[in-house]
Amino acid sequence: MISLCLTLSGLLVLSSLYILIPLLNVLSQDLQSPLYLTAYTNTGFSLFYAIGFLCVGKLIPQYGSKRILVYGMFGLAITTWITGMATSMQLLILFRAVQGFIAAAFAPAALTYISDHYPPEKRIVVMSCVTTGFITAGIIGQIFSSAVNDYWGWRGVFGLLAFAYLALALLNNFLLVHSSPSEVKQENLFPAFKKFTSHPDLPKAYFAAFTLLLSFVALYSSLDRYLLSKFQLNSQEAFYIRTMGIAGIAGSLFVPKLAQKLSFQQLAALGIALMLSGLLLCVWSGSVAGVQMALIIFIAGLLITIPSIITLIGQLAGEMRNMAVTWYTFILFVGASVGPLIASADDFTLVIGILAFMLSIAFFSVLRIASGKGGGSG
Repeated sequence: MISLCLTLSGLLVLSSLYILIPLLNVLSQDLQSPLYLTAYTNTGFSLFYAIGFLCVGKLIPQYGSKRILVYGMFGLAITTWITGMATSMQLLILFRAVQGFIAAAFAPAALTYISDHYPPEKRIVVMSCVTTGFITAGIIGQIFSSAVNDYWGWRGVFGLLAFAYLALALLNNFLLVHSSPSEVKQENLFPAFKKFTSHPDLPKAYFAAFTLLLSFVALYSSLDRYLLSKFQLNSQEAFYIRTMGIAGIAGSLFVPKLAQKLSFQQLAALGIALMLSGLLLCVWSGSVAGVQMALIIFIAGLLITIPSIITLIGQLAGEMRNMAVTWYTFILFVGASVGPLIASADDFTLVIGILAFMLSIAFFSVLRIASGKGGGSG
C-alpha cells in the first residue's frame, strides 16, 4: 500500500512538470500573452524545481524524510491552487516557479525514505514502482491536462491537481512510518559534492544519471516534428504514437527478478543498452510500427536504469547516502532541462546521434564502476 501511494504521488507531482506542454497556445490566448513568454511557465517550474532539490537535501537529515514529504505535498496543494488563479502571464510564471520549488520536496524525500526503510532486495522493487510513476508522468501528465482542459479549462487542471495533492498528503501522513532525523553527521551540500567528485566511481554513475531524463525529454520533444515530416501524420496521430511508450512500463516488472541475478551495475548497463537500441531503431526502422516498438524498448530501458543507478549511488556513498541521493536527483533533472536544447536541432537524425553518443559514454562509464554489487551474485 505504501509503495502504491508513493508511486501515485510521484506520478501526480511530476505531472506538474509536463501539464502545460500541450496548453501553451491556450494559455497564450486566454492571458493575451506572446507565445514565447508562455514557454517560461515551464522554464520557471523546471529551474526552481532543480534548485529546490539542493535545499531539500539539507533539510531531510534534520527533519526526516516523512515530514519533508508530507509538508511538501501540503504546500504543493496550496501553491497549485493559487497557480490556477493567476490573472496574468507574469503571475503565472511566478506561481509556477514557486510551485516547482515546493514540488522538489517530494522526489528526494521519497527516495530517501525508500532507502532508509527498505532492505536492498525490496528497495529496488519499490524504487522501480516509484520511478515508473516519475517517467510515465511525462506522458500521462499531458494526456490528463489535455482532457481536463476540454471540459473545465486550464484552471481546472490546477484545481483537480490541488485536490489530489491534498488527499495524497493526508494519505502519506497516515501510511508512512516516522522518519527520525539522521544520527550521522551530514556534510554541507557543496563540500559533500566535492567529496563525491573525488570518489573513484560516483562521477561515472552521476554522468549516467545526467543522460537519462535528458534523453527522454530530448526524444519526446523532437518526436512530433519527425513523425509529421517523415510519415505525414497529423498532430493527433503523432500524439497517439507518443503514448505507445507507456507499454514500456512492462520493463519495470522484470527489475526484481533481474536484480536477483545481476549486480545493480550490470542492471544499469543493460537498461542503458536498451535505451540506446530504442533510439537507433527510431531512425533505422523507417516505419510507424518501428517507431512505436522503439519507444517501448526505450522506455523499458529507462525504467530499468533509473532505479538501478540510484541504488548503486546509494551503495557507493555509504553513510552519506542522503546527500548523494539529493545530488543524484538534482543531476537527473538538470539533464531533463538540457533535453529541450538538444531537441531544438532541426535534424532528428542529429538529435538521435547526440543522444546515442552520450548514452554510449554512459554505458561504458557504468561498466567501469568497480563497486557495483547488487542483489544478485553479479
